[in-house]
Amino acid sequence: MVSFEGRAPGLYTGIRIVGGKFLGRVDSVIGSINGAFIHIKPLAEGVVAENAVGSPVEIAPRDR
Repeated sequence: MVSFEGRAPGLYTGIRIVGGKFLGRVDSVIGSINGAFIHIKPLAEGVVAENAVGSPVEIAPRDR
């Protein structure tokens, strides 16, 4: 679970550590639109959840 400031991202939106490693996609959103917690379904290999704790996250840019 990750707290998210601002408008909550939509389901299946990619999430990454700010400026860095891709973590996964939004699996569910809990709470209000402007103060949500998101559950990230890890899709990236090699992601160690314990290492990501406390890291700021952002919406990952879409691949084209």
